[in-house]
Amino acid sequence: MSVLTRRSELLEVTLGEPLEKPGLVDALNVSRSTVDRGLRELMTHGFVERVDDGFTATLAGRLAIDVYAEFIDDSATINEVKRLLAHLPADVPITTDLLSSCTVYEATPPAAHKPINYLEAQLREANTHRGVTHTVSQSSTLNWFLECIENGLDAEKIHRAELLDYFYNDNRKHMEQMVATGNFRVLQVETVPFGLAITTHDDGTQVSVVIYNESGSMEGVIANDTREAYEWAMRYYESLRDEAIDITDQFR
Repeated sequence: MSVLTRRSELLEVTLGEPLEKPGLVDALNVSRSTVDRGLRELMTHGFVERVDDGFTATLAGRLAIDVYAEFIDDSATINEVKRLLAHLPADVPITTDLLSSCTVYEATPPAAHKPINYLEAQLREANTHRGVTHTVSQSSTLNWFLECIENGLDAEKIHRAELLDYFYNDNRKHMEQMVATGNFRVLQVETVPFGLAITTHDDGTQVSVVIYNESGSMEGVIANDTREAYEWAMRYYESLRDEAIDITDQFR
């Protein structure tokens, strides 16, 4: 990786038509000695080769620059989301499959409502929903969730055990109404480090990881609609589901 960090610009120039050293000097606006050193290093690693018309990237060089570009993109994304990630334990199973090409919605003034508005919009447009509940941020959440289920949304929720009293004692009617539709199942696990929503739509899928601070306030959402993010989310969801207890019948 160090050679790519030092020589990425030179390697990128060699991705096009082969160039002799003067052409590389002009393209990069550097000295001839800099080009000489860079070519020697890239050729030693098998990333550039000499052909009849000049110097050009090898297949290994083309693949290496792609990997390097992904690394730079992932590093930039991690820098963007690091404030949210700081609220999670270091051992949570979040990977770059979630972070690559993600969109971040932070609950910061004056637009602290953005994450909730985004989650509600995703749910209202969804055909199916698989979710993990860490915290119920607003009392109105259950109202619009019930509305979506009554309108045909197929939903399954995994709640952490600490929320069960809240559902049993304060919102039992909502839970019973959701279960009565036949479209809703509820499961329980001991604890979860973050919230998760996996929604399918007519035009694709959406993954949303919901992050809270220690006091239970929502800090933001990391959203992604890539295939890699969906596959990561489903693996995580199924791993929780394997250890969860189905408590749907307790609300019939």
